[in-house]
Amino acid sequence: MWSVYLNTFLCILFGFVIYYEWGPGEVVSHYELDTWIAVASSLVFLCALAAILIPKLFNGLQATIEKQQNLQERLEDTNARLNNAQHIGKLGYWSFDMETQELYWSDEVYRIYERDPETFKPSLEAFLEIIKPEGQYIWEKAMEPVMAGEKNLNLQHKIDLENNRIKWIQERAELIRDKNNRPVRLDGTSQDITRLKLLNDQLEQKATELEASNKELEQFAYTASHDLKEPLRMVSSFLERLKKKYDGQLDEKGHMYIHFAVDGARRMTKLIDELLAYSRVGRVTNELEEVDLNELLDEIIKSIAGDSDQANAEIIYDDLPVIKAVPVSMKILFQNLISNGLKYQKNESRPKIAIKSDDLDSHWQFTVIDNGIGIKKEYFEQIFKLFSRLHSDDEYSGTGMGLAICKKIVNQHGGEIWVESEDGNGSEFYFTISKNI
Repeated sequence: MWSVYLNTFLCILFGFVIYYEWGPGEVVSHYELDTWIAVASSLVFLCALAAILIPKLFNGLQATIEKQQNLQERLEDTNARLNNAQHIGKLGYWSFDMETQELYWSDEVYRIYERDPETFKPSLEAFLEIIKPEGQYIWEKAMEPVMAGEKNLNLQHKIDLENNRIKWIQERAELIRDKNNRPVRLDGTSQDITRLKLLNDQLEQKATELEASNKELEQFAYTASHDLKEPLRMVSSFLERLKKKYDGQLDEKGHMYIHFAVDGARRMTKLIDELLAYSRVGRVTNELEEVDLNELLDEIIKSIAGDSDQANAEIIYDDLPVIKAVPVSMKILFQNLISNGLKYQKNESRPKIAIKSDDLDSHWQFTVIDNGIGIKKEYFEQIFKLFSRLHSDDEYSGTGMGLAICKKIVNQHGGEIWVESEDGNGSEFYFTISKNI
């Protein structure tokens, strides 16, 4: 390369020497070579310049071509990845030009509609022909608010395929407008939702069946509570009459047997009432209202104060919030937790109950603290199950339903319930109520 530069420089120098008569001028004049020498020098100069620039231009052109090839490869790779993603998600892209009335389908849209790209030319007319008749009406009704600029397109329609097959497709699209607010293009997606539609239909069917089952269960619970309690009342009544009539003839065992039978009937009646209450949570009364918990607790405390056995109980609470909840359920919830704290006490101790609240981001958290006998850690989850009792009826009366009802009420209100306790050192029951139910 340097030899080319050197030769070029010498040729140019030689041309200048002759042209400007730095050499033997008489030779140049005699043969009239000055013009030819100038032309030759210019040609030599241009050749030299070309020898310098052409390799640079070639290298630059080659780099540009390589860059273009790299961009093309990256674009093809991106398109391949995008097509693969559309295929995996069964989500295709389409675009409709309002001015030219041309409709573009991606490869996945062809697969979704089961059309051959080689033979099928997408157009608005061809699309409406596929989805007719009810789909065409749905499309036209859905496009009215889209063209008015009120919302984007979002609709579901079905298409009939070979072998009596049906496919459900969801269309979503956004209307693109120019700077003059004229609609120019509709960009959208098509998604095969056949399986999802089938699952939703099955879910709706199960929900309908569940609703019917719940109504039957409610009727059964009502009937059972009435029909089962009636013979129990008869048993208790006749046993009391038997006791009065033959009081002087019964020995100690006879009185004890009658007492056990009457007490068993009483406990069975209470258990039936509790089962009925449990079955009704979240089904019979479930309308949400603004509930002032301060007023609710005042009402509960007044009812407790009328009970001579609990007259000396101390119940204190913070300034509690007004929450959105089912009033009857909230009353049952607090009443059950307070009643447990009053019932499960050490002998001759004065019951003390404290109720607190905390405002969390999405929930209200409440704490009911008592000074009772406490609970062992291994029973922390068991106590919230149906018919779960840790003590005999001789020690503490009950049905084992109270905390199960509490848990169902809390779940109904989008919250959780748990306990922290030590055996012999009281208990702290925590529960949350969602603010967004």
